[in-house]
Amino acid sequence: MRPSYQVFLLSLVALAGASPVSHDINTTLSKNVAFSLSKGEAASCVTGEIQVPISFEAEKWLFEKTTDSLSVTDFVLNVTTTDPNRILDFSEGTTLIQKTYGIWVKYCVPSSGLPSSVDRAVQILTHGGTLDHTYWDFAPGYSYVDVAARAGMVTLSYDRLGTGLSEHPDPLLEVQTPASVEVLHQLVTMLRSGSFGPQFSKVIGVGHSIGSKATEAVISKYPSDFDAIIHTGYAYENAVGAGSVVATGLGSPKDVDHLKHLPDGYLVPKSAEGIHICFFKYPNFDPQILSQTVRHMQTESMGEMLIPPSSSFWGNLTVTNSYRSPVLVILGEHDYVVCGQSCVTPQNLAAQTLDTAYASADRNLSEAWISPGAGHNCHTHLNAPDVSAKMVNWVKNLGWNT
Repeated sequence: MRPSYQVFLLSLVALAGASPVSHDINTTLSKNVAFSLSKGEAASCVTGEIQVPISFEAEKWLFEKTTDSLSVTDFVLNVTTTDPNRILDFSEGTTLIQKTYGIWVKYCVPSSGLPSSVDRAVQILTHGGTLDHTYWDFAPGYSYVDVAARAGMVTLSYDRLGTGLSEHPDPLLEVQTPASVEVLHQLVTMLRSGSFGPQFSKVIGVGHSIGSKATEAVISKYPSDFDAIIHTGYAYENAVGAGSVVATGLGSPKDVDHLKHLPDGYLVPKSAEGIHICFFKYPNFDPQILSQTVRHMQTESMGEMLIPPSSSFWGNLTVTNSYRSPVLVILGEHDYVVCGQSCVTPQNLAAQTLDTAYASADRNLSEAWISPGAGHNCHTHLNAPDVSAKMVNWVKNLGWNT
């Protein structure tokens, strides 16, 4: 049932000083509503917190919540050395959680004007672990939101539950992968139903890293949610796995100024060198962008690190291989998190992912692409504009924004 929304008329284009084009938006941004421009000012955006009701089965894990960096290290050691098929030995069963959570969203339209078909297609951007929505609009020259807006496209980015400006509930019981799937599914439902104003007939799921896993998990559970998908920083077979978790030096957020208010059970990367190893590839990045990434690191939760073997987060090949819509898979050539040393040797893992997980995807429109010289966070490397251009041109080729 669609809730009651405050309706207001937003002249988003006038916000940027261009010729005014009105865009009706129904908004539940009942807290901290703000209007802003993207980093390169190509997109005009409305931001705020919306209330998202979800229902999911949560595992009742037997782990004690981490309280400091020593207990975080011990937890990471226990999780990364446990056979994933035995992880349920540490659960006493499940419990149904039905709650409404505050999710921070950023809805952006082109500052230069809205094409006549703008209401037809929207991209929903899901960030990776220990990142937040800013990954998609990080700095001038490092903004996918900008590039998409210049191409006349609408985007919705958001902070995943337990991350950034979204609500931070119990990190062991509530911030689990099933919750991530349900939040994303509900946002898609809102976009299609007109909760943000326009009723979008085409929704493209765009994910990075664990955001790609969430997008794939939505397909596994709700196959009709996305009309097309873009995976970045993700391969179906992960070559490094636990090694990347260890490398970032996860610790307690208690001594991190912007995170120290959080309850026990949240984790945050502490090692600048580890963040470099996992997210960047020298010399294809600006050291200032690396420093900004380190300063802005966000949380991971205990619950999201504990994934039962039956979880849709592992991907359901039966469902994904029946997915017939277009798929774009992008990997940085040197994505340590996903591929280890190389994503192209001895085989192209982007192409392998497309063949293994999306065998029925539209072959005329689907594609696997490697970003030369890039690491895991391909949108914060020097060739980020090439990555964004590849994505936008691929979406253009779908013919939904023309």
